[in-house]
Amino acid sequence: MIRFSAFLVVAAIGLLVAGVVTSRLLLVYIAIGVSAAALLALAAGALLKRRELFGQPETAEPKAARNSAYEAVVSSRATGRPGTATSAPCRTTA
Repeated sequence: MIRFSAFLVVAAIGLLVAGVVTSRLLLVYIAIGVSAAALLALAAGALLKRRELFGQPETAEPKAARNSAYEAVVSSRATGRPGTATSAPCRTTA
């Protein structure tokens, strides 16, 4: 579908150039119509292949990986040192 859209764009450019060279307004109108059809074909192709084009969303990360990353952040905030874990609560002196 996407390649077909590219072909339509090339055809529309050819029609537009032919319309300008021959001074025929009808060819220019046909070029506009073909380019609109190319837009629709491109939109349909992108919609049908959106997973292939854009990939998986970031929320598709495995739950275990999210939990381990969360625990690493929490432990580094509690101790003040990255990558260390503590079971004691963090005390602050004021």
